[in-house]
Amino acid sequence: MNNKIPTGYKKTEIGIIPEDWEVKRLGEVSKIVGRIGFRGYTKKDIVKPWRGAISLSPINIVDGKLNLKSNLTFVSWNKYEESPEIKIKTGDIIFVKTGSTLGKVAIIEKVVFPTTINPQLVIIKVFKRTNNKFINFYLNSFTFKNLLNKVLDGQAIPTLSQYQLSNLLLPLPPLPEQKDIAKVLSDIDNLIESLDKLIEKKKLIKKGAMQELLTGKKRLQGFKGKWVKMKLGEVFDIKRGASPRPIEKYITKKSNGINWIKISDVKPEDKYLVKTEIKITQEGAKQSVVVNYNDLILSNSMSYGRPYISKIKGCIHDGWLLLKRKGKQNIEFFYYLLSSYKVQKSFDLLAAGSGVNNLKIDSVKELSIYIPPTLEEQQAIAKILSDMDAEIEALKKKKEKYEQIKKGAMELLLTGKVRLKTINNGEGKNNDIEGETRKLLWNKKIRL
Repeated sequence: MNNKIPTGYKKTEIGIIPEDWEVKRLGEVSKIVGRIGFRGYTKKDIVKPWRGAISLSPINIVDGKLNLKSNLTFVSWNKYEESPEIKIKTGDIIFVKTGSTLGKVAIIEKVVFPTTINPQLVIIKVFKRTNNKFINFYLNSFTFKNLLNKVLDGQAIPTLSQYQLSNLLLPLPPLPEQKDIAKVLSDIDNLIESLDKLIEKKKLIKKGAMQELLTGKKRLQGFKGKWVKMKLGEVFDIKRGASPRPIEKYITKKSNGINWIKISDVKPEDKYLVKTEIKITQEGAKQSVVVNYNDLILSNSMSYGRPYISKIKGCIHDGWLLLKRKGKQNIEFFYYLLSSYKVQKSFDLLAAGSGVNNLKIDSVKELSIYIPPTLEEQQAIAKILSDMDAEIEALKKKKEKYEQIKKGAMELLLTGKVRLKTINNGEGKNNDIEGETRKLLWNKKIRL
C-alpha cells in the first residue's frame, strides 16, 4: 500500500489535507445554541398559523434546504420572546441533533417571518472569520455524515449533544479558498434550482395542454368533427387481475419465470412499466391474468386510478385492471386521457363509496369518456403530450446529472483533494473559478 503523502499535503487526525489548511473543532468557528430544556414547549404553546412565530422542526429541512411551503408549526409570541438566543437570523445554520433524521442541515438564506426552533434542532452561528456557506456545505457532505455515523454507532435513539457537536473536527482552508469553494458549489446549486423551476414550469404547461387537448376545447389544425361519447367498456375489454395463492409458492428466480407486476414496480409519475422486482412460475401465471407488450393497466386498489403502459409481458394480481383495446385506438392517447384531471376526479367519485378505496370493475366499464372521431387525431394529441413528457424527462435527467456532479465536487473540494488555490493569480484573486474547476474535476473523472 502506498502511504506516501503528496507534495503540498500533511497528515492530520482527520486524514490528509493541504498544508495550508487547518483542523478546527466546529465549536472554534461557531457558536452552537439550542432550546434550553425548561424552555421547551407543550401543546398549549402551539397557536394557529401566523398567530405566532414559526418553530422549525426536522420536517422543514428537505434535501439540504429550508422548506417553509408546508408542515409549519407556530408558537406563541411569548414563547418566541422567552428564548431570544434561538431567534433565527439570516446566515444561521440549523442542524437536527436528535432522532432518526439526525444530521439534516440547512442554511437560512433569508428570514421571511419571525422564526425559532423546536428542541430537536440547534442553531450554528458561524463566526465572521469563517464562511458560513462553506461550513453548511461541509456539514451536508458524505465525509461529515460518515463522521457522524462513527460517533453515533450503537445508539438506539440517535442523539448528539451540543458539546459533542462542538467538538467534531473539520478541515478548514484559508478564508479566501472557503469563499471560492462555497461559490463553486453555490453555482451548481443555483443551476439545479433553475432546472427545478423549469421542470415545474413545463409540468404546468403540459397540465394546461392536457385540459385543452383531452377535452376537445382546443382542436389541432386539420381536425374537425364532434368528439364521440363512449363508455370505457366499449373501447376496452376490461378484466381484473388474479393471484395464485399462496403467492409465495409460485415465486421463482428461474430464467423462464413470468414478470409479476406489483404497484411497487412503478412510481406515480411513471408512464411505462419496464421491469418487475420478482417473477412467478409458469404454473402460477396460468392462475393469473397475462399482460402483453403495450397493454394498458390501471391500479384499482389503494393507490387507485393510476394508468401505465406495459413495455413487458407479465401477470397482474387483483389490485390491477387490464384494459385491452377492442379496435384501433392509440394507447398513448388513452394513457393521457385516463391521467387527465376530469377522469381522475371521476375515479375519486367511483372509489369514494366503498369502505376501502378501490375501483369496482363494473363502475370502470360504465365510465363515460369523450374521444376524437379519428385515430389520427388521437395520435396527434398523444404525440404533442409525449413530446412534452420527453422534454420534462430530459430536464430531470440533466438535474440528476448535476446533483451527482455536486456530490462529487463536494467530496473533492471540501477535503482539499482538488484545490481551487491552484487557479489563483499572483494577487490571490480568482480569474475563472468555474472554468478551472471544470478542468480539475475532469481530471478526477467527474464531468461538470
